Amino acid sequence: MAEALPGNRTRSKIFLSTALVFLAAVAFSALFAALNQANYNWLSPQFERGSTPTTWGILQRLYLILPSIALVLFRPRQIGFQVGKIFEHRRMLVWILALNVIVIGAYRVLSGANPYSGYSMLVNEVITVPLVEEIVWRGIVFAALLAVLRRFLPEEKSGILAGVFSGVCFGLLHSTNALFGYPLAFVALQTLNATVWGVVYGIARAKTGSIYPPLVFHAAMNLVAALA
Repeated sequence: MAEALPGNRTRSKIFLSTALVFLAAVAFSALFAALNQANYNWLSPQFERGSTPTTWGILQRLYLILPSIALVLFRPRQIGFQVGKIFEHRRMLVWILALNVIVIGAYRVLSGANPYSGYSMLVNEVITVPLVEEIVWRGIVFAALLAVLRRFLPEEKSGILAGVFSGVCFGLLHSTNALFGYPLAFVALQTLNATVWGVVYGIARAKTGSIYPPLVFHAAMNLVAALA
């Protein structure tokens, strides 16, 4: 017989509930990928040719930018726009930033150029992409997962799992870049990289209660990827 836990839940029920939350997050990721692909297919014939990387990056993500702005204005603290416990975890954050930049820099030096290289990509990769992706995945998705998980798990464990789940789904989402014509070898490495760092960013978000560290990490990583 399974051991009873607070709230009249057994360990087996908690495990099942956690697994269902993860599967729901994966399903959301798949739906998100399908919507992103449909949006790209609709927009690209009309705007991609002749647009600058910055303009195209904004137009391609406009369907995410507008509702994200509304949610940030309505629920800024839940999305993570607060200082939180950044200073309490400053050493951990500095180590993450340093490792992130060193690993990506080393990879770039060894592998050569990638599809996001070049000065023309800077605004898109260092500002647009980190802002949109972090608000969606370490902001909105993380907050939604946390709200569900804390119903049957302790607060700290809920935060860590919300960070891990959102990070894994964020990483898997990058595998769909193969549909946009990027080389498969590059997409495989990008997916692995996004999964690992997505989980790390998610844990940093959980520990600090702030979206600012993931935003800085992501922007720094993309800066190195574009220029190294």
